[in-house]
Amino acid sequence: MSVYYRTACKADANAIATVHVTSWQETYHNILPSELLENLSLKKRSEGWERILTNSNTSMDAAYVAEYDNSVVGFVHGSSQRTEPLLRMGFTAEITSIYVLSAYHNAGIGSGLMNEVARMFISKEHKAVSLWVLEQNVRARRFYENKKGVIIDTRVETRGIHRLKEVSYGWTDIEVLLNNASTV
Repeated sequence: MSVYYRTACKADANAIATVHVTSWQETYHNILPSELLENLSLKKRSEGWERILTNSNTSMDAAYVAEYDNSVVGFVHGSSQRTEPLLRMGFTAEITSIYVLSAYHNAGIGSGLMNEVARMFISKEHKAVSLWVLEQNVRARRFYENKKGVIIDTRVETRGIHRLKEVSYGWTDIEVLLNNASTV
């Protein structure tokens, strides 16, 4: 499988939103309430990603896509740390989103996307990175643990009437993400 990785641009907003919504529906169908997943709006996600990508690829953040057969099948977005306690712990960078369509799991695409964002963080002289994941997302957690991530924090997020428990994984040495292939 030949996958092409590149920096995302504003024109990718709809494709990224499609992967984002589809991945949520594929991944969280047994984790999140169905009404939450049914209310995901491709239009709103696309508008949100258009805003992000308009301001992205600055000195503070960047997004990358994985393409297969000229279609976006995964993406990652990274930025400076948004969570103050994690910043105080030295985690200056954050992977805010990483999603791959389920049909492309186990093909190394997640690792390829992690490599792209890790290179960007290293070029901006970040040393440590974190991300948040739903506690019940066992597949993603196994992927992060295989990439040598360790749990560094927990929180409860509220989405409407729903309370979602999240855990944060951290890497004190971003370079580990460059050398640690995992296809989970």
